[in-house]
Amino acid sequence: MPRMNQEWWRAHFRHAEDLWFWLETLDLSQADQLIPFLVETLDLPQQGRLLDVGCGDGAHAIRLAQWGYQVTAVETAKTLIDMGKRQAQEWSLDIDFRHVDVREIPERREFDAAIRLDFGAFSEADNAARLRAIAAALKPGGQVVIGLFNAYYWATNPQVDHWILRGTDFIEQFSFDFETGSVLHDVRSINPEGERRRLPTARYRAYTLPEICRLIESVGLSDLKVYGHDAQMVPRTDLPVNGRESRFFYLCASRTGGGEAGAGI
Repeated sequence: MPRMNQEWWRAHFRHAEDLWFWLETLDLSQADQLIPFLVETLDLPQQGRLLDVGCGDGAHAIRLAQWGYQVTAVETAKTLIDMGKRQAQEWSLDIDFRHVDVREIPERREFDAAIRLDFGAFSEADNAARLRAIAAALKPGGQVVIGLFNAYYWATNPQVDHWILRGTDFIEQFSFDFETGSVLHDVRSINPEGERRRLPTARYRAYTLPEICRLIESVGLSDLKVYGHDAQMVPRTDLPVNGRESRFFYLCASRTGGGEAGAGI
């Protein structure tokens, strides 16, 4: 059985620096759509400590900090996290941005909540290790929200999108690899001078609900809640997952009290 390439993101983000010229200005529109769901689901007290894992360009961290939470944001792609830092400084926001892997953070039982909105980017073992690190960082009773690709949708619905930005054509393609149970994400571009570029393929393990439930329980998380999204891809607490039509689904789970998260795994 083929193994999923767990290091795809290194080359992907290195080459992405050449394409992401539009990232000079941080786009917060997608984060704005998701923040009401996160605020409602996590139900954090003001000044609650929140861990944003794989924070990307920092858009969610920035909005959550503006809501009054103490945010620690970790990311392995330096280009992205530098963008978040610059924007936070411009808006005088005190966000603890860290260019590290979540497994390297020293905090244990200190965060009220955590988010990981693009779960599945690594091998089976590494996905489990990162989720265990998140669980260990939570206080007993602390909650985590994770977002995942829905395997049942993407296995039968490949997708190709095209757009033009500043004169450059972009083609974005999503497909499904049955051998690894992964969603593949490819981006190609052609600039006005005819130069063609292509990012190394991004891969996300698309867990079925039973698979992710077993993983969540194995790392010491419980009280699982599952949410779907509306037609605009915005997650909502009043919408269940449609197995065939929901492109993504979101889970909220809590750290069990006592002991170390995932002890014995």
